[in-house]
Parts: sequence; structure tokens; C-alpha cells
Amino acid sequence: MKYSLALLLSLYIFNAQSQEQIPDSLIAYSEPFRSSYHFLSFNDYNPGKGSITYQNIWLLYNQISYGVTDNITLNGGLIISGDFFWIGGKVGYPLIKDRINIGFASRIFVGDGEPVIFNTGKVTFGPRKSNLSVGISFGNRSPRSRLSLKGMLKIGKRFYFFTENYIDPRELNSEKEVDDLISITGGRIVADKRGSGFEIGVVILPSLPFSDDDDGIATLPFLGVTIPLNKRK
Repeated sequence: MKYSLALLLSLYIFNAQSQEQIPDSLIAYSEPFRSSYHFLSFNDYNPGKGSITYQNIWLLYNQISYGVTDNITLNGGLIISGDFFWIGGKVGYPLIKDRINIGFASRIFVGDGEPVIFNTGKVTFGPRKSNLSVGISFGNRSPRSRLSLKGMLKIGKRFYFFTENYIDPRELNSEKEVDDLISITGGRIVADKRGSGFEIGVVILPSLPFSDDDDGIATLPFLGVTIPLNKRK
């Protein structure tokens, strides 16, 4: 996680002057995800009233998000097998415009067994094109809260750098507890003025979810696509 944040800070310093010179008209390239979507979650900016966006990851994960207002977004999705789905929403509100936003998000995951409710409170620092979010998550099936640290930086006209990090303290057995870190670093290439984009990155896990080996770390490629389903003015 520290390497991802160091890279984000370096890129921010290097890119700060050029970002100020990017005209507002080029924000159209990033609609509707400007300052809203990371790889798997949102920060405290919203995509805007009336926006409808489809996201697919690894051809398995499918989600649609809808901007009810400029401060409220609803979302729902399913795994392609159809035996696991979720619904949720988030509220984001500016404390200081383009400087500090606060937000709360909640999702209900339904599959085999008891539904899982997952809630997150976050604070986002920085303007729309470059920001850092700090959050804490909790749920009805998690023994402890989970901390998150996420960053976004627009580089040039059509690229966003992302880092998304989760510290998930969980009990592996009755005698030992560890802090498991999940980190995703990469970015989004915006393909057109509507905002369609391709997400590429590297996922770092404490171990592969389908492996019995808990030693060391595992890396996986992150591949996704995000497509706006309507035109924004």
C-alpha cells in the first residue's frame, strides 16, 4: 500500500501544474466517472443526476449505477452465474466545495446463506480530478471494521491513475489474528467523450481465494470496462 501511495503522491506533484492548465471542456472525456468510480467502489463525489453506468469486471462482475440526484447514487449487480447479487446506494455531500466531501454507502449482498450488509463511511480530500479518500467499513458478518485508503489522479486527457487499498483485520483461527491487505493499483483509459473506459491494474492479495496456501502474497490482473448508458449534457 505504501508504494501505491508514494506513486500517487509523486504523480500528483509532477502533474499538478499541467492539471491546472487542462480546460474544463476536457472533463467531458471522463463523464460520468470523474471523481466517482474507482476499481470496485466510489469516493464521495457523485456521477450526477440522471447518469446510468454499466460496469463489468473479469466478465463475471456486472453492476449498474444510477444517479438519483447530484448527491445520491443507487447501484445493483450480480455475478454472471446468477446465484449472487447485491443492491446498494451512497450519499455524498460537500463540506467544502471541491476540497472536502463526506459520504456514506451501504450494500446488501444476497447469495447462499444469510444476507451480508456492508456499510462504509468515507471522507474525500481534494478536487474532482485528484483526490484521496479515507474510510471505515463494517457489516453484520465481519468480526472487525475494515479500513480503506483510495486515491485518484487524472493524468492528461484520457487517463486516470487509481490506487485502492483495503486493510481487513480478520480472524484466521482462534489463536491468531492478522491484518490482511488487499491492494489494487492501475488506472482507467477513457475511450471516448461519453466516458467509456477500460480499467487495467494489478490486484495484490494475501493469498489466492481458491488456494489453501496462506503463505506469502498473490497477484492477479485487474481487467474491467465501464460504459455510460445514457448521454449527459
